[in-house]
Amino acid sequence: MRGYHAVMVGVTDDLVRHWDTATGPVDVDTDMTKVTLETIGLAGFGQTFGGVGRTGTHPFADAMIGVARYTLIRTFLGSDGSGLLWRPAEARNRRRIGYLHRAVDDVIAQRSEQPSGADLLAVMLRDERNGDPNAIDRRNIREQVVTFMFAGHETTSSALSLALYYLSSDP
Repeated sequence: MRGYHAVMVGVTDDLVRHWDTATGPVDVDTDMTKVTLETIGLAGFGQTFGGVGRTGTHPFADAMIGVARYTLIRTFLGSDGSGLLWRPAEARNRRRIGYLHRAVDDVIAQRSEQPSGADLLAVMLRDERNGDPNAIDRRNIREQVVTFMFAGHETTSSALSLALYYLSSDP
């Protein structure tokens, strides 16, 4: 955790600068999503999502949100998936998952060729670089990265938004 502290402070500094320069109200919920994606991306995998001041959402975040929404709808509607009405949604979902996989695979390939950092991805790739026969295979690494991004950004973002709401309600 100490190794990630500088990243967390840096992203927080970016957020404060972004809010200091805002000319009107800020969208706290959207900004907390950007903060968590940026923090997890940098601390975990050495990747930026365009910074806190980015206009709009990053395509990776859009794809994750789309996959989550699709999964939620399919879970609650309980369809067997054979209906014609689901086909366009299934196709969109496959494209989104494909995008997530390609994006993460590209990062893994880049980091394998040019090892750097002490982030989570570097740790997962370390055994492969050292020739360990029990190293985590790349598909598993990809799935771990996607899982960390999914699980880490939404819960943390929501918790930060709620904490800021309560702090602003009763400082």
